[in-house]
Amino acid sequence: MIDKTQLYPTLFQPGRIGGLRLRNRAIMGIYPTHYAADSQVTDRLVRFYRARSKGGAALIVVEGPCLDFPRDYRGGAQLRIDEDAFLPGLIRLTRAIHGEGARAFLHLNYPAQIGSAEARVRLYERANAAELGRIIRTFGDAAGRAREAGFDGVEVQAGWGELVSRLLSPVYNHRTDEYGGFLVNRARFLLGVVKAIQKSTGPEFPIQVKLSV
Repeated sequence: MIDKTQLYPTLFQPGRIGGLRLRNRAIMGIYPTHYAADSQVTDRLVRFYRARSKGGAALIVVEGPCLDFPRDYRGGAQLRIDEDAFLPGLIRLTRAIHGEGARAFLHLNYPAQIGSAEARVRLYERANAAELGRIIRTFGDAAGRAREAGFDGVEVQAGWGELVSRLLSPVYNHRTDEYGGFLVNRARFLLGVVKAIQKSTGPEFPIQVKLSV
């Protein structure tokens, strides 16, 4: 039997993200379980994440909730964090993850397009600067509730063709306002999201960004 700790000695050493200490360097990325019911945490969801924590992951990134109901709502199997009413279930979830030794981040995302198939709106093209500013604040509000719920940090989705990545991309972003053109403008939305999260949670709260490069 090969000793995996000898093959990958660094993987099993303690790590850290800022001031957050991790028991090793194994991170479980998001996995959309669809185990929520009416957007609330269920026993099945708790069991799923508790098992992954018990399995040895140091950090678990929990699937992305709705930040801005009903605009980015994807149905009752998606968690929500846009109202305080959803905090008790999320607190239960983070306690289950922490109870087996792992840390928990919450995945924060906003879709590039909203509306029905017949009336699809490309936000990266159609949303004005004021609306993008409102969405930035939505990220900050969600991160503040995530911290209240016991999450150890958040992950911002800036890849996979979602809103942040479309605004970053010169292929998709043809805007002529302060959110388009040179990279400094195309990055304005993402940097605004990070600043809003820091304002809502404090400068020590860990933030990781998932980029398509």
